[in-house]
Amino acid sequence: MNVFRFRAVGDVERVGELVFLAFKRINGLEDDFPVEIAGGSKYPGTRKICIEPLDCEGFSEVDEVLPRSIVECSRFLVRVKYSFSRRGERGYAVSDLYLVTAEAKEGEVVLRFKRLGGLGRTRPAYIALALEKAMSAVAGERKAYREVVIERAWS
Repeated sequence: MNVFRFRAVGDVERVGELVFLAFKRINGLEDDFPVEIAGGSKYPGTRKICIEPLDCEGFSEVDEVLPRSIVECSRFLVRVKYSFSRRGERGYAVSDLYLVTAEAKEGEVVLRFKRLGGLGRTRPAYIALALEKAMSAVAGERKAYREVVIERAWS
């Protein structure tokens, strides 16, 4: 299990909402990624992060009406999908699957990653970094979250 801690300054409820909105923001995040398949061959491809909240409605049903943040919606299924192009045809590789548990408490946010399947092509640190960037972006865009500060607590 991988654990990532973030220092959080601000109202705990707002911190939890910000974490939830960060998960929502990185849902569908796609980038270029060299996909290694059986035999060790690497092909140019893409990886896509797909997130499904487990404790509450899906992201499509929840917009500004947030659940009670991380209290009601603390578990997320994170699937990282891989596709690649080989000889002009589209191929797909085994997805990575993580269960992420988020906990917001006074002064800190804790994310726990447990790999449920896949080969681990994408490490939890990549997802944690994407969440950190998303939290910063949301806090900068929305007035309600400007008083909330979240930064990585390096161990």
